[in-house]
Amino acid sequence: MGPGNITADCLKQAALMRFSIPPEVKQALRESAGAAGVIYSLLLSEDETVRAKQMEILRANLDPALLERTTKLASQIQVLGVKYKLMLAEFAVPALRQRSLDAYSAFNETVQRLIECDGAIELFEYALMKMVARQLRAYFEGPDLDQARYGRIQDVLPEYALLLSALAHVGQEGDEPAARKAFAQGQQSLDAPGDQIQFMPRKEWDLAGVDAALARLAKCPASVQRNVLLACGKTVAADDQVTEREAELLRAIADSLDCPMPPFVDAIRSEEMAQEA
Repeated sequence: MGPGNITADCLKQAALMRFSIPPEVKQALRESAGAAGVIYSLLLSEDETVRAKQMEILRANLDPALLERTTKLASQIQVLGVKYKLMLAEFAVPALRQRSLDAYSAFNETVQRLIECDGAIELFEYALMKMVARQLRAYFEGPDLDQARYGRIQDVLPEYALLLSALAHVGQEGDEPAARKAFAQGQQSLDAPGDQIQFMPRKEWDLAGVDAALARLAKCPASVQRNVLLACGKTVAADDQVTEREAELLRAIADSLDCPMPPFVDAIRSEEMAQEA
C-alpha cells in the first residue's frame, strides 16, 4: 500500500467518523458553551468514584443549563470511543475562541480542576488537553515570547528519556520488560549516543514531568522535534502494532510540538484498520 492510498484511506476514515458524530454533539461544537461542555465530557473519568468527584467540580463551576447539557453530551461521547476524542477536541477549538477572556480563564480553571481530581487524567487525556490549551493560549494570550531556546538534542536528553518512557508504559500497559523493549526501539532513533538516556520506571515520572518535558521540547529547533517524534513513533510501534489510543496520543504530542506525525505510524494504523474491516 503506497503513501497515496494511505492518505486516501485516512481521509475516508475521518469523513466517516465525522458523519457518525451525533447531531447534538455537532451542534454543541458550533457554540462556545457547547464546545466547553464537549471538552469537560472528554475529561470525565470512567472510574465511578472519580467521575462523581469530577461532577461535583462541574456543579460548583457551571450554571445548571450547561451542567445538564454536559451530562447529556458525556453519555453520547462515551459511546463513540477513544478514536473520536482527538477529533472532537480539535473541532471544539474554533467555538472556544469565541469566548470572552473572562470565560476563557474560567474554562481553563475548570479544566485544570478536572485534570487534578484524584489524578483522574491519564497521559492520553493530558496530551489532548495540552493540544487544546496551546491553540487557545496562542489565540487569547499571543505568541510565547520566552527567549529560552535549545539547539541540540544533548540539551534535552532528560526530557527525551521521560517522554519515551511514558509512551513505552502507555503502550505496554504495566508490562515493564515490554516497556523497556519499546523504549530501546525508540532510543535507536536518537541522534545522540544511546547510553546517554535511560529508561524511567513508572514510579519515576508523572504528568507534571511530562508537561515540563513537552514545554522544553517545544523550544527546540524543528530538526530536534522531528527526531523526538520519530523516536516516539518507533516506541509506540515497537510491537508492530499501534492502538487507537497510542496513535491519538502521538498525534496530540505532535500537535503540542507543532510537528508532523511520522508517516509509518499512519501506515501501520491504516493496515490494521483494513484488517479489522
